[in-house]
Amino acid sequence: MEVSVLNPILWIPPGPGQDNPTL
Repeated sequence: MEVSVLNPILWIPPGPGQDNPTL
């Protein structure tokens, strides 16, 4: 399972204004 692909939040840190974009 590609966790990094399924959960982009793991390799894409939430920037200023982005609070868990995947959730």
